[in-house]
Amino acid sequence: MYLNSVQIIGFIGKDPERRQARSNGAAFTVLSVATQRSWKNADDEWASKTEWHRVVALNSLGERVAAQASAPAAAARRGTALCPVSSRRLPPARPPPADQRTRRIG
Repeated sequence: MYLNSVQIIGFIGKDPERRQARSNGAAFTVLSVATQRSWKNADDEWASKTEWHRVVALNSLGERVAAQASAPAAAARRGTALCPVSSRRLPPARPPPADQRTRRIG
């Protein structure tokens, strides 16, 4: 079994923005959530890094997020990770060079 599940716990960067899809007019909500990692570096000092995540909420969840969430509130979301590259058409794969092709013998 394979599972595509993501949980983001962080802070909302700015107020959620309600948008509509160009293709079918479906409404959705977009918000930015910041997460932070902290660790001790080689000099035994604390270092941290903030990463921003774009979260898209669809359907009734999107409506609730737009109505109730605001910056700088804490946010926790669980959902599915979607990679924008996967929605694009990839170029066809090239065949391997002639010297690397397998041949059937017999």
